[in-house]
Amino acid sequence: AGSHITQNGALSVVGTPTFTVSTINSDILLSTAANNFITTPIITNNSNVRDFSLRHISSTAAVPSLPTGLRNLTLIFNNAAITLPAFTIIGNATLFSGGAISQSGAVAVSGILSATSVGGINLTNNLNTINSFNSNNSVSGAIQLVSTSSPLTITGINQSGGGGISITNTGTLSVANGASINAISSNTVITATD
Repeated sequence: AGSHITQNGALSVVGTPTFTVSTINSDILLSTAANNFITTPIITNNSNVRDFSLRHISSTAAVPSLPTGLRNLTLIFNNAAITLPAFTIIGNATLFSGGAISQSGAVAVSGILSATSVGGINLTNNLNTINSFNSNNSVSGAIQLVSTSSPLTITGINQSGGGGISITNTGTLSVANGASINAISSNTVITATD
């Protein structure tokens, strides 16, 4: 496409979908319908993608290789876990997983990382740099976050899945005005080593 890619209905693709924008600061926004891709989509990494969002309903959904230079990232995997690759964004990351949320590489988010899961949130890479964190976990699993941001701001945590909460930051840590931390379990550990 010359610029933005959006959708008016759900995409169901048997082959390998490839999405390319040729204009700088273009968005690829595919999160407004229940998309189903048999293979992981390819997002062309040409430094033109500003915001990327993807909803994927398959139980075998996987995070595509993310383009560099992203501002905002949204991933909605209704029936699958999310494993984040290493990435850096200058805006916000919004994640919704029908399973657990984990990572295979360091994550840098200049804005808010908002994570919702039913199987736990495990973002414990020692090289993470996350400026603000908001999470909601239900059903099972713990909420675990390690970051090296200074400061890390907690904007809200709701743990109704029965697991504990463990937040560790090697910089200062603050709780935003009006934010709350709720947990069924008494295992809540928040550590800042400044």
